Amino acid sequence: RGSGDDLFNAAEKDYLDGAYAQAINKYEKFAGSYSGHPKASQARVRLELANLRIDVAGKKWESALEYAQERLPVIVD
Repeated sequence: RGSGDDLFNAAEKDYLDGAYAQAINKYEKFAGSYSGHPKASQARVRLELANLRIDVAGKKWESALEYAQERLPVIVD
């Protein structure tokens, strides 16, 4: 099954390239399969940010604000 590094790195590449939908898919798979991985926390943060960035990229300001208010506090926990 591997260590999860390849999947995390692929998700990061998608995120940094602005391919947020693809990154979300990979971060979700990573989080589901490698919850004990040292980068699991970073993956959860990136997953939330990628979801937010989709709304921002689409200029869905109200939706982005609502998402941020609802989901970003979860990152802190």
